[in-house]
Amino acid sequence: IRWGITGYRVDGKLGGSSESGWRIRRPGRTQVLRKVTASDRDYLEYQVMVIRHLAASDFPYEVPTIVKPSGSSSHFVHEDGSNWLLYHFIKGRHHDQPADTSQAAELGALVARYDRALETFDSAAWPGRHTLKLFDVSGTVRRLHACADWITGHRASSPLKNALLENLDTMVNACSGISVSEVEAVHQLPTITIYNDWHPWNIVSRSGRIRGLVDFDSVVEGPRIVDFQNALTYALIGKEFRPDYGIFTGFVGGYCDVLPLSSVERALVFPVMLDRVAWLTGRVLEKIREDRAKGKEPLAIRLVELFAWLHEHREQLAGDLAAS
Repeated sequence: IRWGITGYRVDGKLGGSSESGWRIRRPGRTQVLRKVTASDRDYLEYQVMVIRHLAASDFPYEVPTIVKPSGSSSHFVHEDGSNWLLYHFIKGRHHDQPADTSQAAELGALVARYDRALETFDSAAWPGRHTLKLFDVSGTVRRLHACADWITGHRASSPLKNALLENLDTMVNACSGISVSEVEAVHQLPTITIYNDWHPWNIVSRSGRIRGLVDFDSVVEGPRIVDFQNALTYALIGKEFRPDYGIFTGFVGGYCDVLPLSSVERALVFPVMLDRVAWLTGRVLEKIREDRAKGKEPLAIRLVELFAWLHEHREQLAGDLAAS
């Protein structure tokens, strides 16, 4: 009613990280209604500004544009102690993990065009509130050890247990071996509002091509190489672990053709990627331990395998990156 909408029906609850979103259908149009708690409103306003910035830029992909309530200057409706947000649903299916060099290049171009568009986004209204914390090595190592101890103690022989027993020391030593100079250099890089969650489910495809981007629940200020390595991570492990140099070089080429990385950024991709993959592995293992989320075990295995592959082939991959 507050949006002036009639003749609608609720067509189910959305999945993903949001547990408070519903798909709303009416003749000729599908929209998403989202409930926002008071504590989340500041961050949702930040997301709305990012989406509006993309929609007003030359970003050549669809984003979930926000619908303003009738006669209101705000994008939110306040009702019964909660805030509500309505935005347009983007039709299509989730993107598939790249299967070849050209698909990886298309993904790299998407990420680069996002990062390029966000270079002109002014985040001064949220100074320091939404900044990514990098290189929490002690916390990551502590989480990895605690979760690995629990899993090895509570699981009989399993692929995850075997992967951890084989690779945990490598992960811990590699993270601990990231130098102070590398950490300082990363913290000196310019920052933008990165997307930070390039999972295939957040990318909308139609007719086999990338058409849109949804779910801005992870946007945060950080160096753009964090976006670069995050998307590359999912390109290699989205549904299965594909240690494919063609996917690696295709993604790098697709990104750098749109938005070249500096030599300093190229040199820092791998310290950041090792840090982020280890951190994400720890968080997934934590979910398995705390929520008994067995469905996440395949993802944890893929992350462990990816880390081992990156560590083993770092010199070759770094050379490919420098030459791209």
